[in-house]
Amino acid sequence: MRLISRQVDAVLQKSVPVNFGLYFNKFLEYHQDFNYVVQKGKNKWDKPSFKPLCGESSGKPSKNSPLLQFNNLYCQSQKQVNHGLRDRHLRQSNFCQAAKTDGYSVFIFHVRLQSPYISGLGMSHPTETGMIFDHTLGVPYIPAAGQKGLLRLVYMINDLKDDNDNWLPLDQLEQDEKGEPCWHEDDLSRTLFGFSDKQDALAGRLVILDAYPLSQPELAEDILNPHYGDYYSSQGEKCGPTEDQNPVPVKFLVLKKGQEFVFRFLLHYGFQKAPSSDIEGLSARIKAAMKIALTEEGFGAKTALGYGRFEILGEGEEPEKVQQWFRDVEEAQQEKERKRLIRIEEIKYPWRSLLRKIEILGNWGDFKVQVLENDGATDYREKKEFAEGVKATALRVVRRNPKKWTEERDKQVADWFAASPVAWEPCLSKTQPKTIPVEPVASDLLQSIAVLSDWSTYQQTGLKISSLDRPCAEALKKKFSEWGCKKSKNKNKKKAFKQLVDRIEKLSRK
Repeated sequence: MRLISRQVDAVLQKSVPVNFGLYFNKFLEYHQDFNYVVQKGKNKWDKPSFKPLCGESSGKPSKNSPLLQFNNLYCQSQKQVNHGLRDRHLRQSNFCQAAKTDGYSVFIFHVRLQSPYISGLGMSHPTETGMIFDHTLGVPYIPAAGQKGLLRLVYMINDLKDDNDNWLPLDQLEQDEKGEPCWHEDDLSRTLFGFSDKQDALAGRLVILDAYPLSQPELAEDILNPHYGDYYSSQGEKCGPTEDQNPVPVKFLVLKKGQEFVFRFLLHYGFQKAPSSDIEGLSARIKAAMKIALTEEGFGAKTALGYGRFEILGEGEEPEKVQQWFRDVEEAQQEKERKRLIRIEEIKYPWRSLLRKIEILGNWGDFKVQVLENDGATDYREKKEFAEGVKATALRVVRRNPKKWTEERDKQVADWFAASPVAWEPCLSKTQPKTIPVEPVASDLLQSIAVLSDWSTYQQTGLKISSLDRPCAEALKKKFSEWGCKKSKNKNKKKAFKQLVDRIEKLSRK
């Protein structure tokens, strides 16, 4: 059962929740092993006992375990999860770039988990072994607060060691008010992490962002196996840590190793009241502390047992995957702009969309249906641009099969052009011998290809490669070669170039 209202439960039964963090913390299912009884008019629960479904002790997760719920949920909502992670990384990256223009230093670490990552074991949760999930995405992440605490700890450890990585003798440390050896926080640390004195205070100049995985994360089950439960529960009063006590396995969720994360943090240069303004020293110390935290100390819980270790894959720049996301967004914006221009063109010049369809016609049957018998084409024939395009198409139809061109066809075309500003010179007549019109130097479509300046202007034209004739295809291939489409990293450019080559080969075989 779920301890929620019937209305919410009905919604969960019909839909797939895409936020596993919300499901894990709010809608976790429970065994119902208690009864509701009525005694002397008082309603109450008899022997209430809730056992969360966290997996069986046999080593295999039960069918309702959180791990299987997580896997099933993300199999059905993988697209939404990856899209949410993409947007989160793009927003963080844009924030870093904007801060960089305002004088911040930006530090980026692209890392990969070398061991499982644990978080949230001490948080309040029905399973007593929780996990930290992002509130909106529902995926495991590494909060900025935890990063800052670990970085400050690593900074202190480094400060207590000499150049040979040995601990400083106690007699070299400063003493507190009680005469005990203590660590004296230097000006660099106070500038990075902030301080609060009786008469003065300063916010840390270090700005840390939450670290997120680059793709849909994968969870696994790990286990704690206390062997001396009776000894621990009685604090050693009833018995000792003997081997006759039954171990009680406790399962908890971990993030699988191999997941890639991106850590981002910034250094603010507002040093008016800061104890130190050594920019190079601050940057060097914080980068050194971050590398040790990632590779040696580890993030999350149980780091002493080897959990939460990372391998550094890249530093200083966004991962290639994030850069590709930016390129995809830019191309999507260009495509959106192209469609917007097309819509504006269709409103201002409504005949152009029909003209583009007519310009690719190559036989009399299609020309007759699309032009001569089309009321829409007849309505636009008074537009000079439209009539000139129709004329160029009609001449192409004549040239492709001059033997089938008759006086009747010639008359039908002439009648159509009678009400247009463009004149049609008969190709055949009773008084004239059969003549074939001379092909113009360049068609309108060929001219439009010749003036293309770059890939974006080509996309705005809406040209279809499958409808191009041989001269237009050759002209467009030359443009593609100038723009480097054949060896471009852009998949759309390479695909268009291949389609164009296939089109030319097909036309050459005719």
